[in-house]
Amino acid sequence: MAGLKFTKTAFVKAAMGDESWYHNDGFELGAEQFLKSYYDDTAQNDALALPLEDILALARSFWMFGDCRKVGTSSIRVAPISHVSALADRYDVVEIITDDRTFLVDSIIGEISSYGIDILALYHPIVEGYRDSKGLWRKRGEKVRESLMQVLIPRQNIQVRKAIHDGMENTLADLEAVIKDFKPMLALLEDKTAELSEQHGDVPADVLDEACEFLDWIREGNFVLMGTRSFVYVSGEAKSVGGKGETYDYGNPEVIKSSCMGVLGDRTNMILRQSSEPARISSNLEASLLEKDPVTVAKSNLFSRVHRRVRMDYISIKKYNEHGKVVGETRIVGLFTVDAYALAPKYVPLIRRKVQQVLHRYGAMSDSHNAKRLEFVLSSYPRDELFQSSEDDLFRIATGV
Repeated sequence: MAGLKFTKTAFVKAAMGDESWYHNDGFELGAEQFLKSYYDDTAQNDALALPLEDILALARSFWMFGDCRKVGTSSIRVAPISHVSALADRYDVVEIITDDRTFLVDSIIGEISSYGIDILALYHPIVEGYRDSKGLWRKRGEKVRESLMQVLIPRQNIQVRKAIHDGMENTLADLEAVIKDFKPMLALLEDKTAELSEQHGDVPADVLDEACEFLDWIREGNFVLMGTRSFVYVSGEAKSVGGKGETYDYGNPEVIKSSCMGVLGDRTNMILRQSSEPARISSNLEASLLEKDPVTVAKSNLFSRVHRRVRMDYISIKKYNEHGKVVGETRIVGLFTVDAYALAPKYVPLIRRKVQQVLHRYGAMSDSHNAKRLEFVLSSYPRDELFQSSEDDLFRIATGV
């Protein structure tokens, strides 16, 4: 704030009369709101000590870029800065104008940062108003709440600018898919939880209860749903003569197209490897599906473009038939929330049962020093490892520390 040599009032006043946003003795709809927000962001970007005229030039170019935009579309520009002499030849600008939505800023910053590029300044005005069918600002029309992001970065070459532009398109497409399909994905999760509760083969009651509580827990906002895909395992030939019951071809599942939502609506996005589903060789996959745990958690092969640029978590929910056979699977990808990761293991379904089992096997009195030490070790263990480690592995590792 101390770096600015002019007030917000002076900034807005200097913009008056400029035909870029001022007509008939008044600002265009949303323009004054934009300028005030731009000033506030300038105060936070005090690393760029620019005079009023240069800041106004940046704002003017940005506003004009978004002068026409049809609702539901996104405008993206990655270009060198040439209209501000103090920044020319040294900086590029990345500009995105789109409908305001959750996770937008984190996703855009993550996309730029994925190239190892420093962000020198960030402007993010949010403007409300009306657009007509051609995408122009009007006093009446379709109501919009727009997010305008302008990011200053060091000068890049043409190839990198194109890569950033394409990356922005992909990021916004993923974000749109996640938001558009959120309610249907939530409904699918609810259906699969109810289905598992009703039909679960010979899964022990305590294991089933914990699995269903975990699915309820992620549905309550502890997991950001980003994609779903369900499979049906078709009947296969018996593997041994005289074998009882029906066998299934776990290596070649059929995808239920209506279940492919969010980022998994794109069938080329593979959860566990790059080529095709399923991602494990058939024997390993079958062994996994025949284990008693009806719900498992692992890391997927997909990197998230939405919210946090990390590998997505993968949750598998088994489907059982009336004979207790595993005949299908629903795969859900997304991210555990920061708050979920911060919770102690005793408050997280699936993990808490595993931790209690390890403590029980250890056999020390609950108020003893050794028991408290083991509990501390388990509480400090990475959450991803707690989800993915078997009880035997966790016991071996924790008691060996």
